[in-house]
Amino acid sequence: MAALLATSLVLLLAAAGLVGLGQGVIVGAGLAEISTAHRAPALRGQVSSTFFVVGYVGLARPVIGVGVAADGVGLRPAGLAVSGAVGAVVAAVLALLILRPGAAGEPAG
Repeated sequence: MAALLATSLVLLLAAAGLVGLGQGVIVGAGLAEISTAHRAPALRGQVSSTFFVVGYVGLARPVIGVGVAADGVGLRPAGLAVSGAVGAVVAAVLALLILRPGAAGEPAG
Protein backbone atom coordinates (compact mmCIF):
# COMPACT_ATOMS: atom_id res chain seq x y z
CA MET A 1 0.00 0.00 0.00
CA ALA A 2 2.86 2.37 0.82
CA ALA A 3 4.37 1.75 -2.62
CA LEU A 4 1.08 2.66 -4.29
CA LEU A 5 0.72 5.81 -2.21
CA ALA A 6 4.31 6.89 -2.83
CA THR A 7 4.42 5.52 -6.41
CA SER A 8 7.83 4.04 -5.60
CA LEU A 9 9.30 1.05 -7.40
CA VAL A 10 11.86 0.58 -4.62
CA LEU A 11 9.11 0.37 -1.98
CA LEU A 12 7.15 -2.03 -4.20
CA LEU A 13 10.14 -4.36 -4.58
CA ALA A 14 10.93 -4.18 -0.85
CA ALA A 15 7.31 -4.93 0.02
CA ALA A 16 7.25 -7.86 -2.41
CA GLY A 17 10.35 -9.31 -0.78
CA LEU A 18 8.92 -8.92 2.72
CA VAL A 19 5.59 -10.42 1.74
CA GLY A 20 7.34 -13.34 0.03
CA LEU A 21 9.41 -14.04 3.15
CA GLY A 22 6.32 -13.82 5.34
CA GLN A 23 4.33 -16.17 3.13
CA GLY A 24 7.19 -18.65 3.09
CA VAL A 25 7.33 -18.67 6.89
CA ILE A 26 3.54 -19.03 7.14
CA VAL A 27 3.35 -21.88 4.63
CA GLY A 28 6.25 -23.67 6.32
CA ALA A 29 4.68 -23.30 9.76
CA GLY A 30 1.30 -24.43 8.44
CA LEU A 31 2.75 -27.55 6.84
CA ALA A 32 4.73 -28.30 10.00
CA GLU A 33 1.53 -28.04 12.03
CA ILE A 34 -0.29 -30.33 9.61
CA SER A 35 2.46 -32.94 9.76
CA THR A 36 2.46 -33.00 13.58
CA ALA A 37 -1.32 -32.79 14.04
CA HIS A 38 -2.22 -35.52 11.51
CA ARG A 39 -0.08 -38.59 11.98
CA ALA A 40 -2.04 -40.81 9.59
CA PRO A 41 -0.37 -40.39 6.18
CA ALA A 42 -3.68 -40.54 4.28
CA LEU A 43 -5.16 -37.72 6.36
CA ARG A 44 -1.97 -35.71 6.18
CA GLY A 45 -2.09 -35.77 2.37
CA GLN A 46 -5.74 -34.73 2.27
CA VAL A 47 -5.25 -31.93 4.77
CA SER A 48 -2.10 -30.71 3.01
CA SER A 49 -3.96 -30.61 -0.31
CA THR A 50 -6.79 -28.64 1.27
CA PHE A 51 -4.26 -26.28 2.86
CA PHE A 52 -2.76 -25.49 -0.55
CA VAL A 53 -6.14 -25.08 -2.27
CA VAL A 54 -7.31 -22.63 0.38
CA GLY A 55 -3.97 -20.81 0.19
CA TYR A 56 -4.13 -20.41 -3.58
CA VAL A 57 -7.73 -19.20 -3.44
CA GLY A 58 -6.72 -16.73 -0.75
CA LEU A 59 -3.91 -15.42 -2.96
CA ALA A 60 -6.09 -15.22 -6.08
CA ARG A 61 -9.08 -13.35 -4.62
CA PRO A 62 -7.30 -10.01 -4.04
CA VAL A 63 -5.73 -10.16 -7.51
CA ILE A 64 -9.10 -10.80 -9.11
CA GLY A 65 -10.62 -8.06 -6.95
CA VAL A 66 -8.06 -5.52 -8.17
CA GLY A 67 -8.67 -6.55 -11.77
CA VAL A 68 -12.44 -6.22 -11.50
CA ALA A 69 -12.28 -2.93 -9.59
CA ALA A 70 -9.65 -1.47 -11.94
CA ASP A 71 -12.13 -1.53 -14.81
CA GLY A 72 -14.38 0.86 -12.91
CA VAL A 73 -12.07 3.13 -10.90
CA GLY A 74 -8.57 2.65 -12.31
CA LEU A 75 -5.64 0.50 -11.25
CA ARG A 76 -4.16 2.70 -8.48
CA PRO A 77 -7.45 3.35 -6.59
CA ALA A 78 -8.41 -0.32 -6.97
CA GLY A 79 -5.03 -1.43 -5.63
CA LEU A 80 -5.32 0.93 -2.67
CA ALA A 81 -8.87 -0.22 -1.87
CA VAL A 82 -8.03 -3.92 -2.06
CA SER A 83 -4.81 -3.40 -0.07
CA GLY A 84 -6.80 -1.63 2.63
CA ALA A 85 -9.41 -4.39 2.69
CA VAL A 86 -6.78 -7.13 2.92
CA GLY A 87 -4.99 -5.19 5.66
CA ALA A 88 -8.24 -4.90 7.63
CA VAL A 89 -8.88 -8.64 7.35
CA VAL A 90 -5.32 -9.42 8.46
CA ALA A 91 -5.64 -7.05 11.44
CA ALA A 92 -8.95 -8.65 12.44
CA VAL A 93 -7.54 -12.18 12.24
CA LEU A 94 -4.47 -11.13 14.22
CA ALA A 95 -6.69 -9.63 16.92
CA LEU A 96 -8.77 -12.80 17.08
CA LEU A 97 -5.65 -14.95 17.38
CA ILE A 98 -4.24 -12.77 20.15
CA LEU A 99 -7.51 -12.62 22.09
CA ARG A 100 -8.52 -16.27 21.80
CA PRO A 101 -8.17 -18.59 24.78
CA GLY A 102 -4.87 -20.43 24.67
CA ALA A 103 -3.09 -17.69 22.75
CA ALA A 104 0.64 -17.12 23.25
CA GLY A 105 1.30 -20.68 24.33
CA GLU A 106 -1.14 -20.65 27.24
CA PRO A 107 -3.21 -23.81 27.63
CA ALA A 108 -6.80 -23.47 26.44
CA GLY A 109 -9.57 -23.90 28.96
